[in-house]
Amino acid sequence: MPQSRVWVSASSVRRILHRHRLGPATRRSGPTWTEFLRAQAGGLLATDFFTVLGWQPTHSWRDN
Repeated sequence: MPQSRVWVSASSVRRILHRHRLGPATRRSGPTWTEFLRAQAGGLLATDFFTVLGWQPTHSWRDN
């Protein structure tokens, strides 16, 4: 099935929301983006090091 991509400008979204009398979305109660990244940093770094070693073309896990 072919994918269809639709590009919508910010001004179009603003106009549609205004036309339907919808305001901006409410603020979520979850962590901020910075807090989320700090909480996930350890796992992200561990995963990154694992994938680099596993996907290097000159080194394969079968070589051992």
